[in-house]
Amino acid sequence: MIKMTGKNEKTGQTAVMLGLSEGNLGQLRKGRPIHIFGAEMGLPVDIVIFWGPTEDKLAEMCRPMVGPETVIRDMLTNRPVKS
Repeated sequence: MIKMTGKNEKTGQTAVMLGLSEGNLGQLRKGRPIHIFGAEMGLPVDIVIFWGPTEDKLAEMCRPMVGPETVIRDMLTNRPVKS
């Protein structure tokens, strides 16, 4: 994996760039999420990358990691996923 942060010269907005190797993809397919600690990159948040065959499976996977107030969204429709 390669991890980078940079600034957009036009907008000044910070960009986070993550490059996944074939080994990373293999781990994701085995159900092993990638946890990126934001502090290591000077970011105020952590990033978690995970993979699943469907959006329903993805929502199911992340439920144990978040609190009840968290809204999980299907990014294809931008609608909340039913609990």
